[in-house]
Amino acid sequence: MQAQTYGISKAHLNAIATRALIDEEFKAGVLNGKRSQKIQEYPLPEIIQQEVMNIRAKNVGQFIQGLYRIIDQAI
Repeated sequence: MQAQTYGISKAHLNAIATRALIDEEFKAGVLNGKRSQKIQEYPLPEIIQQEVMNIRAKNVGQFIQGLYRIIDQAI
């Protein structure tokens, strides 16, 4: 992934994590079957979108950990 694309993706993944913490409707969506719809608001590369969709999480903490694993892998 190009450095510029990575920086943008990282910013969007951080925004998704923050929103999942503060927006109850968004959090419910990413945990209960509407993740694809919710993350469409963020222009993520296809490969990153797929990684976000593959996160297995029962709660928002696990979801955010999954997001940060994606960020760590890209470094």
